[in-house]
Amino acid sequence: MKAIGRLALAAGLCALISGALAQAPQKPAAQKPAAAKPPARVYYDAYQPLQRPRLKRESCMKTEESVGAYCVKKCNPSYVLKSDVRPMVCQGTNPLPPGVLPGPMRAETGVQPMPPVPENPPKPKPGA
Repeated sequence: MKAIGRLALAAGLCALISGALAQAPQKPAAQKPAAAKPPARVYYDAYQPLQRPRLKRESCMKTEESVGAYCVKKCNPSYVLKSDVRPMVCQGTNPLPPGVLPGPMRAETGVQPMPPVPENPPKPKPGA
């Protein structure tokens, strides 16, 4: 009989505790702030400019820039030369509209002009 009494006492305690919890005022769940979206990736238009190796004695033309051992054709307006990447790239300064992806890398077309000829070519030594 003692076991039944203890069991009834335990059941009563459980009912009392569950009733008290059900009647306790519940706090509203704190709303989590909306996860901030990472900024959208920005894409730029780009193309590869014409370039040629530059020898020690020659200089680049007015339409070219000297970059290391190369003469690279100047970029079109609203483009900037990125010489820190290989191959060198002219990258647009204005981003593409949202949702527009850049196309494949374009190579500048055209005929590379002949390098300038030195005004005074070295004269061959007699007997050579």
